[in-house]
Amino acid sequence: MLVHGDGSSLWTMTWNEDFARGYIGLLGNPHAIGEAFQIMSDEHWEQDLQKAFDAGQRKAEQIKA
Repeated sequence: MLVHGDGSSLWTMTWNEDFARGYIGLLGNPHAIGEAFQIMSDEHWEQDLQKAFDAGQRKAEQIKA
C-alpha cells in the first residue's frame, strides 16, 4: 500500500455514510452555527494501515522514498 508522506498526515479514510450521519446531525441545528466540529477520526494513516495489516495477519513494512 502506498502512503502519502511519512504516514503521519491527519488525512483520514472515512466511509460516506459515517460522514453523512455526523453532517446531517449538524444541519439545521441552531446550536451548531458558528461552532467547529470534528466528525472524522483523529487517527493517522499509519494507524489505519496497521489495523488493515493486523486483520490480514501481516506485518506492515514502511519504506521511505
